[in-house]
Amino acid sequence: MGTDAREGFRLGPWRIEPSRGAIVGPGENARHVEPKVMEVLVRLADKAGELVPRDELLESVWTRHVAADQLLTRAISELRRALDDHRGQPKYIETVPKRGYRLIGPLDALGAATPAESPAHFPRRNDWRAYGLAAVLVIVLGSALAYLMFNRDTADGSAIETATDRQSSRVGLFVEPTMSIAVLPFANISDDPANEYLSDGLTEEIRNLLAKSGALKVIGRTSSFAFKGRHADLRVIGDALGVNTILEGSVRKSGDRLRITAQLIDASDGSHIWSASYDRRMKDVFEIQDEVARHIFDSLRVYVVSYPTRGEPTTVAEAYAGFLKARSALNVQDAQTAEQLLLEAVERDPEFAEAWELLAHVYWTDTIPGVSPAETQERFRDAATKALSIDPDLDLARALLYEGDPGTYTWADVIDAGVAALRGLPNDPLTLRTLSWNLIITGYLEEGRQVAARLAAIDPLSSIAHVRHAAALLGVGHKDAAAAEFEVARELNPGGTVDWYFGVVLLRVRQDDRAIAHMETAVRDLLEIDTGWVREIITDARRSENDPAYLDRAIPRVLELMGPEQAEVWQHYLNGLYLYFDFIDRYYDILLAHRPDYVEWSQAMYYVWEGTLAHDRGFFAHPKYIEVAERMGFIEVWERRGPPDFCEKPSGQWVCR
Repeated sequence: MGTDAREGFRLGPWRIEPSRGAIVGPGENARHVEPKVMEVLVRLADKAGELVPRDELLESVWTRHVAADQLLTRAISELRRALDDHRGQPKYIETVPKRGYRLIGPLDALGAATPAESPAHFPRRNDWRAYGLAAVLVIVLGSALAYLMFNRDTADGSAIETATDRQSSRVGLFVEPTMSIAVLPFANISDDPANEYLSDGLTEEIRNLLAKSGALKVIGRTSSFAFKGRHADLRVIGDALGVNTILEGSVRKSGDRLRITAQLIDASDGSHIWSASYDRRMKDVFEIQDEVARHIFDSLRVYVVSYPTRGEPTTVAEAYAGFLKARSALNVQDAQTAEQLLLEAVERDPEFAEAWELLAHVYWTDTIPGVSPAETQERFRDAATKALSIDPDLDLARALLYEGDPGTYTWADVIDAGVAALRGLPNDPLTLRTLSWNLIITGYLEEGRQVAARLAAIDPLSSIAHVRHAAALLGVGHKDAAAAEFEVARELNPGGTVDWYFGVVLLRVRQDDRAIAHMETAVRDLLEIDTGWVREIITDARRSENDPAYLDRAIPRVLELMGPEQAEVWQHYLNGLYLYFDFIDRYYDILLAHRPDYVEWSQAMYYVWEGTLAHDRGFFAHPKYIEVAERMGFIEVWERRGPPDFCEKPSGQWVCR
């Protein structure tokens, strides 16, 4: 090129401005990328036309690396996304398998004229800022192959743009704070290894306390705890989690005495910002948490109207210990142990409102062995009600209660409660997951996508967060970006249902061979049966010429290969094939057979959810959708909040497209 690429250059129709991390297209619309992503592009531009080995990029961009190989792959994916490039038919960045990358696009210094051509599709600035919030900050573990050789989205682009205009964001909560923090697991340096629950619990307690303030972006527990026991360079962890500060520390418990140390680190250079030690009795643990949070806000000069406080949720030490142990059990998905510990905690202190709230959470998110869904829902409702009777200010308990009580339930109230909970808990992954689900299922897909993007941004190493973000992207028609997020989710937690639904995305763009491979992986992981039926059922369904009768015969035969409990779960997965192969009338027959009235937790909600994400198959436009929306209570939401993304009321009657 003849000049230093760091000074800026043109790449085809794009103007690259490294100093501000901008890739600018026609009309001065800018897409912003993280500094290290831009650095990769600059180093490729410096050797334009030449192969740049992966090892060279890894060493020059990530000199100290934890999972740097995955970081590079993700960076290339982000560049392709920003440049409207495709791995299968590259215009700018060519992958040389197992070797490296080559910049192949037309390259000029910034003084050169801008090419007349413009990209075929260029989302407006607000579109990219909205889902760039997650797409940029999740440059972390996981090799996301963006675009995955897809053609550009085939969904109705004009409809998506109109919906985005309308839904700029009713939620309106996501102004990105300047300061961000990850609270790493405090080390247990007690003589007794069993005190691990205390060090982990205090870590989570401090994290949750900081997370109450929207003035800080606080990384979720799943992502922060991914580094537990790994003595990695804090600067690299900061890069991986997208934060500028890190809190770490240790806990020593001896009898009734606690010694807690904490230090706040600048992630850019590893320097200490603040540190302190606390020698107190166990009964002072809540006071210590408040002091740590206050010192962090002061050290970072983050303005808050009032410091968030832990308060004193219980005076019974044994009840609090059980509460922390229950959290630890939940974090390894042991709902049964968590339930037992929480029941013991509230027996020791019946006024421990947060223990009741967490118990409601257990029943809401997990099935307890031997307990029917109806009984689980009743226990969930009772626990949330008890929590609120003690402390009416528990935002999460209130939001959960709305979802658990069909007697007073309305979707509008649930969404309002979720928004209120998020205002009080702006960095809470569970609240974000719940609100995203509720917005999407009621038709507010763009808002749901924004909430899901926030979830992926604050918990970038959580497979669940990326699955939810992928689903939301799929809902608004961004199939390529959805596939990239599924790749991240698979890298973080390979196999299982993630592979099944990744296969669904591939079916929808008619990449059947790749879809079959992923679906077979899911079957191998989840079932102990032969996988040969997967290729047969997908191949024959594709050939069935718009006749669902083939699936009517094939699905029962597949279910006979499974046990009764497995068949009950997989019937829902397999019935989705009617939707994916455009047998929409038959899909509605199945949906209506599941009574889509919100009177209890039912399979009907999941059929509506999947249909909503596949609105491009005609789910909303189908004449029975308005009936379903009315029976489910969605129309009440639309009347209160305004039209959802793909519906309107032009002459007194709701019409969806």
